Amino acid sequence: MDYQTFRGPDLRSARGAVRAALGPDVIIGSTREIPLDDGTARRAVEVRAALAPPSPHRSGVRPRPQPVSQVEHLEREIDRLRAEVRALAARRRTRDRATAALLASGVGERLAADLAVGSPKRASDEGVARWLRRELGARISLDAGVAERSGPRVVAAVGPTGAGKTTTLAKLAARARLDQGRRVTVVSFDAYRVGAVEQWRRYAHLLGLQLETSRDELAVARALAQPGADLVLVDTAGGAPGDETFATAARALGRVVDSPLHTLLVLPAFLGAEEAEHARAQYARLGADGLVVTKLDEALSAGGVLGLALAGLRVAYLCDGPRVPEDVAPASLERVLDALLAQGERA
Repeated sequence: MDYQTFRGPDLRSARGAVRAALGPDVIIGSTREIPLDDGTARRAVEVRAALAPPSPHRSGVRPRPQPVSQVEHLEREIDRLRAEVRALAARRRTRDRATAALLASGVGERLAADLAVGSPKRASDEGVARWLRRELGARISLDAGVAERSGPRVVAAVGPTGAGKTTTLAKLAARARLDQGRRVTVVSFDAYRVGAVEQWRRYAHLLGLQLETSRDELAVARALAQPGADLVLVDTAGGAPGDETFATAARALGRVVDSPLHTLLVLPAFLGAEEAEHARAQYARLGADGLVVTKLDEALSAGGVLGLALAGLRVAYLCDGPRVPEDVAPASLERVLDALLAQGERA
């Protein structure tokens, strides 16, 4: 019998070469692994095959069974294991899969378990992902673009040190000045952090902002009393509720009565669920009613912080870089869901 030799990087490729050259009616003489002659440790699969004799069953002669090679046996075993894994995944409850996706996204355990209640009884992984987006989308509230709205208003940024409060307010100030031509006043209570006031002075000079640096709780009222006051941005220092700067900012914001006040909790996207909830509770005294998520470009998942949006805190802005004013955008439901479910959809 005239055997021919075929090679491929794996058994499937080698057998495909056999079928392409000889057709489906073939006899496999041998199958083995061989090293490649390229100076590496890579190996290939070599198959020796020949055309099968014509109509062997008419004479009552059956082809002699060929021994199964070690490579073929291993490939069959892998296929069997894959089939078992797929079967187990199909039997896994959709509620468990929904919970796993939320946990992979960084959402806290208790919130993930609550959100997964009501998931469909039977659904593919893609179906579970679609259900999650619909369910979460119905629970998320937005307060997008609060600083761009017309009329006098006060926007205050609160949050822990290093969260990005000053940079976020600088971005909003630049958008208001450059895109809308509004008169912007900045009140900085962050007189304790090294370089904080000097940073605001540079922004004020470049953008044409009015700047007031004071530890006086009446600073906001004085800023609003200036002729033509339009948008007042309040930058607070990160600190614990017992800190004097924290108390001063609380009193200052409490005195704003004539203009709409938006107090935004600024948190980095990579914060875990427990840390985010702790920050929300810590700054609740300042009346934070909106959320700004910063440093999305540095986070693998943002579910810990955006989980606050599922608990009632409205999302105002998303920030994905340090550039002023480019790397800020009013929150949209699609972008919030993308950031919230990014890791869970890949899990």
